[in-house]
Amino acid sequence: MRSAWVLVVCAGLLMVTGCLGGDEGLGEGSSVPEEAIEPQEEGDAWAVASFADEGAGETVWMNGSFATGESCYLSGCATGAYSHQLALGEKLPAGVPVHLEAQLTYETGEGFIGNPILLGLDAEDASVYRMSVHHETGRSVVEALVLGGVGPVTLQVAKNFPSGMEPEETSYELEVALHGDRERVEPGVPVALDLDPGDRISAEPVGEGSVGFVLRGENDEFVGQRFSSGGEATVSVPEGEPSGEYVVILLDSSDPARLQVDGASSSMRALPVMIDMGPLHEVGPYETLEFTYDVQSIPLAVGVYYYETHHVGVGLQPGVLELYAPENPLLVSEFGCQLCMRVVPPEQVPDDLVPDPGPLMTEWSSTAHPHLEEGTYRVVYESTAEAGYGVGALMMTYDRP
Repeated sequence: MRSAWVLVVCAGLLMVTGCLGGDEGLGEGSSVPEEAIEPQEEGDAWAVASFADEGAGETVWMNGSFATGESCYLSGCATGAYSHQLALGEKLPAGVPVHLEAQLTYETGEGFIGNPILLGLDAEDASVYRMSVHHETGRSVVEALVLGGVGPVTLQVAKNFPSGMEPEETSYELEVALHGDRERVEPGVPVALDLDPGDRISAEPVGEGSVGFVLRGENDEFVGQRFSSGGEATVSVPEGEPSGEYVVILLDSSDPARLQVDGASSSMRALPVMIDMGPLHEVGPYETLEFTYDVQSIPLAVGVYYYETHHVGVGLQPGVLELYAPENPLLVSEFGCQLCMRVVPPEQVPDDLVPDPGPLMTEWSSTAHPHLEEGTYRVVYESTAEAGYGVGALMMTYDRP
């Protein structure tokens, strides 16, 4: 399942954001060290790494309106009824991560409450590295980092208001800003480069800030890691390592960066990511659930999805989640929120996996965590309130097409 919506988690009030976890998931005593920086000496053949395409930079507009009675309130949104689409796939350069910022504004008449018109991103077969959604009356915003050329990317404007209770016509305006830089690498985005033993790769933050990255080998094994709170961070491919395609992943705590390579090639390509959802496990009120699952390839990140099966009051009732790698703890999280919004459309979750997902939440380890490896992972999930849960594992990997 390659659904962009799975990356989005629940937050309080009417703000919904989606992202991977921060470096607090590294665990006690395993924070990323700041390393000495190898200086770039005069005469070194350093070249700025870049994607093949030229990038993107434009603004797209769509204006429209809904007539009285055109509404997918309680039904219809899943089938596309009373929704308008803006296809963006042809505007996204192939192989370049593109920032997408879409803002929907619309007229609000007397009696309008909540979010009568909603904006969503449909990119089920595309590669979405991160996404955030914000709704308020009269305005809806979607921000995402999307890889161009992988699959269809469509914005959907849907009317979600009881028919006959709204004005005769509701007009809206949609503005979409697209920006992709062929030399800019974002945190959490895996990029592949061809390297030889002895080649060096350096990351320099865009602007002033910190930078850190992990270098993985042809089989995704850990090769090296550097972090710098100021200036550049450099890693060399050790002698004895094979020549081939290596993967660079900026840490979640890093600023965006430009990569420089002292080697034969400076061409890089962004790799698409995929998310797999594991089987569902259920736990009752005040019970503790523990289960394991096997990972047969080194992931980009691992996580857990969960939702309430037995509801009490408003919001998500408190609980405790623990996630362990084969040898080390990855994540310990206490959760709960007063108003949780579902942003995973039920039709995008397999019926045999989660029959009624309710407010579906996710928790993730940090990206490219050094403890991520093949082996058996363990999840401990404790319900600390009068609420039951459905719980399952998540795994994010990247593809080398």
